[in-house]
Amino acid sequence: MAVRGFVSLSPEAIRFSQSSVNGVKELTASMKANGWRGPPIDVVRMSDGTLTTFDNSRLLAAQRAGIDVRAIVRESDAAFPAGRWTPRSGTNPGTWGEAVQSRIQQQNRQFREQYPNGSNFTGSSQ
Repeated sequence: MAVRGFVSLSPEAIRFSQSSVNGVKELTASMKANGWRGPPIDVVRMSDGTLTTFDNSRLLAAQRAGIDVRAIVRESDAAFPAGRWTPRSGTNPGTWGEAVQSRIQQQNRQFREQYPNGSNFTGSSQ
């Protein structure tokens, strides 16, 4: 369902771009109590047609809370906002697809090789 430029999606329909995330315990509790609050997450339609998130913590919290996410679906070739995020390489991504690929490339070797366009699973210390 589209609302003001974003859609409501099942968190299971979106893959993670990180092998693990931190700090989701309080966010999950808040989502269980209050539903989705705050801005939508950015998800990217990858070359294989699936969606991968750039905002991993809120996706995991929504999964654990059992609620849908609010998301803005970005096309892989759409321009990535300058200054939004810089990968360890120091080279700023030009497109949303490059940004997600850069984030995936910063993960451990097993994750990068097994999930080149993102994973349905991620780890968490909480």
